[in-house]
Parts: sequence; C-alpha cells; structure tokens
Amino acid sequence: VIRKVENFPKPGILYYDITSIFMDSDAFQFCIDEMKNIYKNNEYYFIKIKAKKSGYLNAFQVYQSGETVLLLSNKKIKSNENIIYPNPKLYEGIEAIIPKNQDKTKDLTIVALCKDKKDFSLFDKIDINIKNSSLLFGELLDIIDDCKISTKILTIK
Repeated sequence: VIRKVENFPKPGILYYDITSIFMDSDAFQFCIDEMKNIYKNNEYYFIKIKAKKSGYLNAFQVYQSGETVLLLSNKKIKSNENIIYPNPKLYEGIEAIIPKNQDKTKDLTIVALCKDKKDFSLFDKIDINIKNSSLLFGELLDIIDDCKISTKILTIK
C-alpha cells in the first residue's frame, strides 16, 4: 500500500509515497468523510467508521509537527459494523487544538483495518492531560504497511 523510495529527493533520504492510501476503499465505506474538514479551536468531534470487512481496527492522529498518537488499538470488528470513536456516551469527543503561537494547524486522522493484530505498544494512548512525544509518522507507516487504510485531513483555525 505504501511505497518506499530510497534516496529521494536526495541521497540518504527514505521517501514514503502515501498517495495510494487515499484511494483505498476496499476495507471501508468510510464515514470519516462525514467529519467536517474545518474545525474551530477547542471544538469537539467524533470519528465515525463503517468497515466493509472484519478485522482489527486502529485509529491514529498525526499532528502537523509529525507527532503521532494512537487513538484506538486492535479493536476486533465484524463486517459492516459501525464504530464511533470516542464513545459519545462517555466522552465529549476529540478536541481540536491549535498549538501555541500558531493561528491554524492541520491534523491527519488515519484509520487502519488490519487482518491481524499489530503491536502499537510504542504509541501512547491519547490523553488531553499529557503532552505526547511518541513515534513519528514514518514508523507508523512501517507498522500498518499491509493494512487497509483511510485518512482525513482536518484544518483547525
């Protein structure tokens, strides 16, 4: 799904071509598309997913800084199951936050449906009270390389 190009754009650089992940709809009738594209600072939202196939569902937030946070890990789901993250009965949602000294930012939400469980133990669960400094986007791409993926870019201003 994700193509690795060595020595691009210059020697010593490993480039990840992620264009194919934006076109993969085999696994999802994707409800991330129901999410708005633009959020206000401190506005809350939910990730809505309807998977076409069964497997293990994983969700991540990648911030513009490259910081990558695990939202949902290895949730076993059935074909055509609807998932809302986080559970609206328990949580207000995911808070859209602009980093200090910025007037806007972009976040990337990634949902991966994997055939087998994956080890995401190096990623921290999201917690609004903890400043996360987990793995960068490149490490995530290696782990989910054989999963079905869908994404949504959010602008926060």
